[in-house]
Amino acid sequence: MILRKPYAFLIKKFRLIHFIIFGMLLYIFIRTIKVYSFFNDYAVNHFFTPVANMVDNYINGYIFIIIVLIFLLSAVVFYLLSIKKKSRKLYFFICLYYILMFIFFVYIKNIFIDLEDSVLSIESVRAIRDISLIALIPQIVLLFIVIARALGFNVKQFEFKKDLEDLQISAEDYEEVEVTLGKNNYKYARSFRKALRYTKYFFLENKFILTLFASIAVVGISAYFIIRGKVTNIVYHENQEVYINTLWYTVEGSYYTDKNINGVIINDNKYYILVKTKINNKSTNKYDLSSNLFKLQVNDTLVSPTFTFNQEFIDIGKIYTPMEIGSEAVEDVLVVFEINKEDLKNEYTFKVKANENTYISNDSSQFKNIIIKPTSIDSKEKPESYSIPSTIKFNDSNLGESKLDIYGFEIDSSFKEESNYCLNDNCYIKTIFIEPNKDNVIVRLSADLSLDENVRMKKYISSVADLFGYYGKIKYTFSGKTYETAISKVANKNINSNYTYLEVPNKVLRANEVEIYLNIREKTYIIILK
Repeated sequence: MILRKPYAFLIKKFRLIHFIIFGMLLYIFIRTIKVYSFFNDYAVNHFFTPVANMVDNYINGYIFIIIVLIFLLSAVVFYLLSIKKKSRKLYFFICLYYILMFIFFVYIKNIFIDLEDSVLSIESVRAIRDISLIALIPQIVLLFIVIARALGFNVKQFEFKKDLEDLQISAEDYEEVEVTLGKNNYKYARSFRKALRYTKYFFLENKFILTLFASIAVVGISAYFIIRGKVTNIVYHENQEVYINTLWYTVEGSYYTDKNINGVIINDNKYYILVKTKINNKSTNKYDLSSNLFKLQVNDTLVSPTFTFNQEFIDIGKIYTPMEIGSEAVEDVLVVFEINKEDLKNEYTFKVKANENTYISNDSSQFKNIIIKPTSIDSKEKPESYSIPSTIKFNDSNLGESKLDIYGFEIDSSFKEESNYCLNDNCYIKTIFIEPNKDNVIVRLSADLSLDENVRMKKYISSVADLFGYYGKIKYTFSGKTYETAISKVANKNINSNYTYLEVPNKVLRANEVEIYLNIREKTYIIILK
């Protein structure tokens, strides 16, 4: 039958043929998306993860077989419609376009073969990604046109009814059959058929407009989700190096706290999100980093960092402020955000401005998103208590392998020290009186500090007094009431001894119980004096 009346076969199987073409087009479309996704991820992340059989995974033999079948089937339809002088531009375009797609996939296959032994420049990767995207767009249009014809839309232009009469194909094959659904149901069936018939008339009379609007809607929605998912809203995570407009960013950790370095609550109604960020400038240019570089998404609000807590979080990192990063320089900064206590969550989106050093407009895609999961840096364990003499090891804190040896202590209103000094070959004994400020007394400690060379606070702590100045506070009970206050070191540059002098309130001298607390973020150490 096909050999005797091929055109008649085309008319009767017109929709089936287009369903077959649609299925093959859809397969090529999916494979093209896979190629585009690979090179898009490569362009964004600047790396790819090699997998076994990568060439066959992306470009297999079925692609070329199906492209050949699309070409042959479309060519046959084009030829048959040409004989009868019917509209055939679509099929000519399909034939031409999929010849180009065949060449495209051959080229991409060679690229994947090369990737097994080498890498591409980012400029080349972006070019291939853009070519893949261009290859996708016509396929979307073709898919909608072919499925529309497969469903019976827009086929009146072919005037198949006249051809059926010329070919003497029985019209009985297309007659409707009425089925009665039980007793007294004819009215419902008739109403249903009437509604269905009117609906059909509506679609037939307005099929061009409806098809146009449906195609535009589906193409627009599809493009929106593809671009949004693959380009705009890529999400990164902690410890992942992210390339953002000439600079590399890595979130090395995130924390939350409401306390300063001394363990004192900064604000009863606030928490502070701390994001440790490494900024790496691998170029030979200098760049200015503004106050708008970082944001934290809290619910539906973008929160800007605060730049005023230099001393409160000095033990965690260098507070980020607007700065200049030099050529081939690396900066480790701590980005601090202040949030309300009720907004504390397990996860936030840390945003880095993608157009910091460009003139791109301020739109919704201006930030790259990094998911952070802050952990608490406040002490939750039971404090460890030490009596004097004792050795305190700070292994479980951010002081690393540091340790403090305390041999003894005294509390008094003042102390004096004698030291030898020589002038013009004459040596003298010099007496230094160590006195506190008004209403204070002095705690004199005999102690030694061994500080880990690799900890951040090494640059700020050079003595036992510095350690207590940053981390210490004193708690004492006087007349049945408990007090707590910060410790300050005695400011006397002439002191040159092995003792450490700390200034505390004068009530400590007559207090019943006296304890020094060292609050080192994750750990609390108690030194019992009385």
